[in-house]
Amino acid sequence: MSNASMDLAERLRAAGITVNTDASSEPENPWYVKALLALSAWLASLFLLVAMGAALAGLFDSRLALTICGLLLLAAAVLLLTRWRNDFNDNLGLALSLAGQVLVVFALNKGVDPDEASFWWSVCGLQAVLLAVPNFFHRAVVAAFAGGAFALALMASGWGHFAGSVLIALLAFVWLAELTRLRSVSLCQALGYGLAVSLLVVQYLRRWQLSELESAFAVQSSAAGALAAECLTLLVLCCVLGVLIKRQQFVVSMGQWAFLAVFIALLGAASWQAYGLLQAVVLLLLAFYGQNRLLFGVAATALLLSLSSYYYLLDTTLLIKSMTLLLLGILLLGARALFCYLWPGTKGDDTHALEVEP
Repeated sequence: MSNASMDLAERLRAAGITVNTDASSEPENPWYVKALLALSAWLASLFLLVAMGAALAGLFDSRLALTICGLLLLAAAVLLLTRWRNDFNDNLGLALSLAGQVLVVFALNKGVDPDEASFWWSVCGLQAVLLAVPNFFHRAVVAAFAGGAFALALMASGWGHFAGSVLIALLAFVWLAELTRLRSVSLCQALGYGLAVSLLVVQYLRRWQLSELESAFAVQSSAAGALAAECLTLLVLCCVLGVLIKRQQFVVSMGQWAFLAVFIALLGAASWQAYGLLQAVVLLLLAFYGQNRLLFGVAATALLLSLSSYYYLLDTTLLIKSMTLLLLGILLLGARALFCYLWPGTKGDDTHALEVEP
């Protein structure tokens, strides 16, 4: 380091700014270099798997051979993702991990029928074990697969209505823990993003593929189960709201509590027809509280999909749909006016309307 650089470093330290003078530290690769390394890693893994498939095609008829090949690929992926870390190895390890999981699942398929709940519980257990690999993106992908397998396991067990409710409860626990536990922020974020993606998939299946899944798993939906699931989601919403109010130490009056109770009750009634509305509201609360733009994007997507699918599946005329939208707009504007009245803000001030205890 030159004398001018040393003088500048000393001046920065005197100003209270931390300066890293370690010459051995390398700068982070730019995004286009990472993209090229990722592309090359995925191509290399694809060529490797094609070569293995051509050379060992006869072995894939054996359940034991599939299991051994899958476990070997998973072991190689773990080594790449833990010990030999760089951008190329991270993507190659992720690709090998996905290929190994596919082979293990194919081997499991040869012994267990996919229509049985035990098959999907076994897949979910495999994903839970792979969550121990300390790689952020790998954990997020595995968490997404685990959430989907968990939902299918519940569907095969006859409890498919509770899939979205249980996933949103896990999401709330993970994101609230991410905001308080500094040692496990990376793990909580990876789990949160993965479960959020799986929640979107579960909502899509619940809206558009429910009858096909019920016929495939030989289960029958019930109104009581759907009502219990919505009540569970409503309970999760109330718990999240209560935790956020307690953490921010807001002082809430009786009129404000009454407004919140009526508003939550209306949301619960609306979610009975527009599936996923309560789940999207929970995600919005968590995104606003944690100031997480990516989670807010997922929540907004879930909200738009819920409302649009409800509008599309509503078996009425366009006039009735238009009147419904008009009434909803009037109710929302009235709720906003009442909210501003109960939580009066100060013009030109960024402080919250709710009083905070000293």
